[in-house]
Amino acid sequence: MAKNTLITSLNNLAALYQAISNYPAAEPLFLEAKKLNKEVLGEKHPDYATSLNNLALLYDNMGNYPAAESLYLEAKKLRKEILGEKHPDYAMSLNNLAVLFMEIGNFPAAEPLYIQSMNILKDALGEKHPSYALSLSNLAALYKAMGNSASSEKDKADKYSAAEPLYLEAKNIIKETLGGNHPFYAQSLNNLAGLYQAKGNYPAAEPLYLEAKKLRKEILGEKHPDYATSLNNLALLYYAMGNSASSEKDRAGKYAAAEHLYVEAKNIWKEVLGEKHSLYATSLNNLAVLYKAMGNSASSEKDRADKYSAAASLYLECLEIINSNIAQNFAFLSEKEKEMYFKTQAGKFTSFYSFSLKYKSKNSEITGTVFNNVVKNKGLLLKSSTAMRTAILNSNDTALISNYEKWITLKKEISQLYSTEIAKRSKDPQQLEQQANAIEKNLVRGPFFIAPSL
Repeated sequence: MAKNTLITSLNNLAALYQAISNYPAAEPLFLEAKKLNKEVLGEKHPDYATSLNNLALLYDNMGNYPAAESLYLEAKKLRKEILGEKHPDYAMSLNNLAVLFMEIGNFPAAEPLYIQSMNILKDALGEKHPSYALSLSNLAALYKAMGNSASSEKDKADKYSAAEPLYLEAKNIIKETLGGNHPFYAQSLNNLAGLYQAKGNYPAAEPLYLEAKKLRKEILGEKHPDYATSLNNLALLYYAMGNSASSEKDRAGKYAAAEHLYVEAKNIWKEVLGEKHSLYATSLNNLAVLYKAMGNSASSEKDRADKYSAAASLYLECLEIINSNIAQNFAFLSEKEKEMYFKTQAGKFTSFYSFSLKYKSKNSEITGTVFNNVVKNKGLLLKSSTAMRTAILNSNDTALISNYEKWITLKKEISQLYSTEIAKRSKDPQQLEQQANAIEKNLVRGPFFIAPSL
């Protein structure tokens, strides 16, 4: 009984630290709770699966995707065995794994998990439960992200249209069940505002962003990452409104409003999440983009030079963080997932390259940075795959080499199937891709493999 009480206390304190984004304080507590659960209850107990899930959520929030995915998968497997496929906890494992896939840009893998989770929660808890609302909101967020990256206006519009009713339903459920003064309700307002902004409906987005920001300040305080997110999102809106302003005065006013919000968000994320977090990198990029725009519209050469100089410094710091995160996350991703993850970061590289063309006359060294990044990125996937092949073949591990050869055979078979007419295919290449992806991820997780240096 004493150990059970201790486990509960450890989890509660860790959850508190996680809620206030003190991740270094939360981690050892979650680890100790996991260890004790394993000792007291064993590895086939729901509470042990919960410990795995809690730790995975923490690592996910920290941006440590390799550690998070491994724990999510283990928790999901245990919950399926112990609780069954109709249990809400199993649904949440599916949801959490989908969130991670979405974060690394693997949208095709995330969608079926979100839908399965949503259907389980609907059956188990009903349509008026906050967890069901969360599943609606997450699926909507996926469709919005798919719309953002769509290659045609029709696909973009279709995905946005699919997202809107899900967001609206989630917002209404949250308000009805938890009230209008809850962090989840603030999140639902923020989500809907983001969709309206993506659709170009700025008048609809602004009041929702402002209400979400006000609620988060009251509920969570001014040092919470979610409050910083509200500041950042409102700044994104004002930047977009400035770009479409009809007069220089209006543009300058919107840019100034955006700058104040961006700086505040950046400082909060730096203080709370640290200088290696992806959100901090995002804030650097957003502020750099703004300074680039302010420099473009500056009325004097001095103002232009000052803004470009500030932008250059922010871009370079941002790229250093991105390259570090890519090195960390490439250690566990398959080739296809590497490509997807890189796409989630590619916009920041493109923005920097565009800026460098304007700034190279002021700082010729920046062209060298561009060249180095272009070369590095072009060789990144090849270098990673070559490192894996060399490490495996030199390992003298017959089982490992056998799995590698099986993976190569599957890749060749997939290629042949895709080059064959659909009616004449003997197998479904997409199913084989899933098998190949699973084998590859096990290969790159092996202790033999070291991620390529960047």
